[in-house]
Parts: sequence; structure tokens; C-alpha cells
Amino acid sequence: MSMISCDMRYGRSDEQKRALSAGLLRVISEATGEPAGNIFFVIREGRGINFVSTGNICPNSPKAMPTTKS
Repeated sequence: MSMISCDMRYGRSDEQKRALSAGLLRVISEATGEPAGNIFFVIREGRGINFVSTGNICPNSPKAMPTTKS
């Protein structure tokens, strides 16, 4: 069984999420030969504070946590 994992910000309608999943399932099925019914699709929604824009922290998001050396 194949799995598709999709992370996105809150705010998409159920219709938009269904269209996204249907399109991705179709393309993955065509590319791999795996029947769409055997592909598990997961959408995780979040506030977006961990999303970045071209390598920079997005505006209005908390500053990145400092990294520690191991």
C-alpha cells in the first residue's frame, strides 16, 4: 500500500481538499500503476507557524527556536 502525506495550512474548504486528494491519487496511480483504492491519503492541517517562504521564516510567525549543538 502506498501513502501520500500532505501538510497544509488551515483554511481550505472540504471541496478543495477533496479535489486535491482526487487529483493526486489519480496522478500517483497513473505514474505507479497502484490502484487508487490502495493509496492512503493523509492531510495534516496546521496554523503555518512552521512553514517557511524561500528559506525565511514567514512574516508574523514566532522566531525560530535556537538550535543547540550536540
